[in-house]
Amino acid sequence: MFLISDQRGVALASRGVTGYSMDALTEFSDLGHYGPVPIFGSREIPDLAKRLMRQPHPRSWYKGHGAENATFREIACHPAIIGIVRQLIGDDVMLWGTSLVSAPSGHIHPWHSDIETSYAQGKTVTVWIPIAGASRNSSLRLISRTHAIGASVQEMKFLRDKAGVNVDAAQVMAWAKSRNPACDMYEPEVQAGQALFFDGRIWHGSHNTDRSGTRVALLLQYAEPGVPIRMMQSISTPHTLIQGGRPPCIMVSGRDRSGVNKIVDPLEHEAAKMKEKRRKPRGFMSTAITHLDLPLSEDAKTGWAAYPLARGRTLCTDDMAFHVSVLSPGVTPHMPHSHAEEELLVMLSGEADLVRVPDDILPGEQRHRLRAGSMVYYPAFYTHTIHNTGTGSATYLMFKWRAPIASGPETRAAVYQFDYKDMSVDNVHEKPFQTRPVFGFPTRHLGRLTAHVTLLQPGAGYAAHRDRYDVAIIVLKGTVETLGEEIRPLGVVYYSAGELHDMRNPGDEPAYYLVFEFHPGPLQRRWLRVGLQLRRILSSPLNQLPHNLGVFLKKFTKRKRGRRD
Repeated sequence: MFLISDQRGVALASRGVTGYSMDALTEFSDLGHYGPVPIFGSREIPDLAKRLMRQPHPRSWYKGHGAENATFREIACHPAIIGIVRQLIGDDVMLWGTSLVSAPSGHIHPWHSDIETSYAQGKTVTVWIPIAGASRNSSLRLISRTHAIGASVQEMKFLRDKAGVNVDAAQVMAWAKSRNPACDMYEPEVQAGQALFFDGRIWHGSHNTDRSGTRVALLLQYAEPGVPIRMMQSISTPHTLIQGGRPPCIMVSGRDRSGVNKIVDPLEHEAAKMKEKRRKPRGFMSTAITHLDLPLSEDAKTGWAAYPLARGRTLCTDDMAFHVSVLSPGVTPHMPHSHAEEELLVMLSGEADLVRVPDDILPGEQRHRLRAGSMVYYPAFYTHTIHNTGTGSATYLMFKWRAPIASGPETRAAVYQFDYKDMSVDNVHEKPFQTRPVFGFPTRHLGRLTAHVTLLQPGAGYAAHRDRYDVAIIVLKGTVETLGEEIRPLGVVYYSAGELHDMRNPGDEPAYYLVFEFHPGPLQRRWLRVGLQLRRILSSPLNQLPHNLGVFLKKFTKRKRGRRD
């Protein structure tokens, strides 16, 4: 039975947590884990999963949901969970990590120890609660008693020259038994809504062999407030960790007497983030030119390296951002999620699976293989992720945008296959400038999103001009020159609406490039006209500026007065 107070005992008994044969603290101290324990009922789980998966990503760090999000914080402070955690580490409890971890079908989560607490001199507890896709074949696996070995899996791999390599369970078990022959594999069948409690130092991992779909689990990480929590990056040498900053932590029971961590008040933390967001409005993005030299470096720790290219407001969008990501084999960058922004993915090299999770989450998932040349349009609130199932890294370019007010139709997700090796267009030797359409359709945030391939013969080009829409260009073959700068494959150029730009082919062979046009919606078109008029007025000679500005203001106020009448 649990050694808990009557008040906590009533809370746990109301959840059906009674009748265990071994004291929780004794089992946890000996084996390094306890449970599974039922926390949420089967009727609660579908709604809980939807609520959690629709929450925005934390701003501070990827485990910062608890300090920043009331929905996650409510679950982390659940009486049934906190009652057991207090039993295991004491009355003073600090929540330092809250995150969602997803594992698509076939995904391997490598054997590891929680690196932030791998060498903690104090008590820590990690709570693992599957909320979707739970089964014996997708459950977490642990090696009992490894919490007392004094070494993490990452360190054992480093010492054996296997850093960055996925080792199998048999190899990890052999390492564990060499340190403590009493170590044993523990493979519990944790159902959705049940909680598995384990020491953060214990060796654990998972391999989702369940073909029914993605497994999603909630991860809650607690510690005594005196345990230093840092944003660990990696192991550089044996027993040496590269440390980052102090993440925001919150007290969920008792109080902090140590002062070694960044303890924040959740409400004040949320208010400060909102104030910072208001104080630093995103600036306008002008023309952006980026040269990509593939292959780009992978992230040995997370398996997902993101390279931001540009971000800002434009006259067509309230927020436009684009980046390049490198995904290592077997890696999923994030759990299936959805958001208000639309996205456009362009696969540059390698292969990966587009993973779509239906809105009801539980029945399963849909996959589509993406190869170099594949393009995917994600509409707003489309639940998705990407999974590298190949043997090499996959590199993709991602555009992400939204409008101040969404006014277009709800467009379905779409996948387009474009072969980089077949970039020919009709009559390549007859016309200096040719285009071939790929797709075009209106979206929720744009008046129209289009794509086409352009052929530019040597010496051909077009004069400087301004477009009434944003344009992105990816050079696929040959060389082009714009704004006095040469762009080679796979260079990326972004022109904001109204920006003056030109294009020509300075090379000896035809140049091919992929063009995306982001046409503004009704609301943005109006402000685009105003912005372009102001640009022309402000660039006029000084002696004509007052007159031109006066004419503009007179027409603008008259137009507004007419609409009110």
